[in-house]
Amino acid sequence: MENFRLSTLKKMIIVPLIVAPAIFAQGQDSESSSLLWKVSGNGLASPSYLFGTIHALPQSRFFLPDSVEKALASCEKVVLEIDMDEPGMMSELQQEMLMTDNALDRILSHDEYELIAKFFIDSLGIPLAPLANVKPMLLTSFMLPKIIGQNPASYEGIFVQMAGALGKEVLGLETVQEQIGYIDKVPLDKQAKMLVESIIDFNKSKAEYDAMLTAYETQNIEDIYRYMLETSNDFKEMEELLIKNRNHAWVPRIGKLAKESTCFFAVGSGHLGGSEGVVALLRQAGYSVIPVF
Repeated sequence: MENFRLSTLKKMIIVPLIVAPAIFAQGQDSESSSLLWKVSGNGLASPSYLFGTIHALPQSRFFLPDSVEKALASCEKVVLEIDMDEPGMMSELQQEMLMTDNALDRILSHDEYELIAKFFIDSLGIPLAPLANVKPMLLTSFMLPKIIGQNPASYEGIFVQMAGALGKEVLGLETVQEQIGYIDKVPLDKQAKMLVESIIDFNKSKAEYDAMLTAYETQNIEDIYRYMLETSNDFKEMEELLIKNRNHAWVPRIGKLAKESTCFFAVGSGHLGGSEGVVALLRQAGYSVIPVF
């Protein structure tokens, strides 16, 4: 990802995600201490690659190892969580963001609505009224500049640029409708509660993001996953829906695409670790998945 509240931030720059405190940098297991993985075997003519991203970070802390650039250049296609190169993607996303038969002031109490409205205008310079029909969980994305700074770096954005420069096709593992559909399964009152909490605990959320970013730099996917489990009750509650279900849906699609052509897959790093992470599920499906340093 993305504690879970922070993982929702990345959804709007399309997901994922999350990391662990810097103490995990000591004594890492080399088997899991990589964000880049080579996928081969099980009928693949040539290897494809899998990379774990964090979906937004300050420009000053963006890093892209040479091994990642070489892996992308060696593949025929670039595959992200969704196809960010699709011309109609943004308009479709904007449509899917909206509640068609509800509004924020109907879901929240008067005091909660006023709390959010004051935060948006005072801290973000954005009036809340025009956004009253945006799904509460997705409203969290508007807090990104306040947490990360203006003009954050995006791995997905860079990969789209690299693909364009190299003449490579960009694809998605899921559609915008599918991705937002997972969020739609979270009840609106739960989404609204998370939004209120993220504003009340804003300073804590910012500090947690800084810790997560430091941990992402350790590049250990198992520590990333453990951190998500250990620091967020919200994540524990919704892990099945927003992480595991998507991982299980992605793995057959990864296999199909990799059999058709060599692919560079990039998804939120929170999806890679764990017994039902993408790395483990690919291995269970018969693929060789080894770290690339």
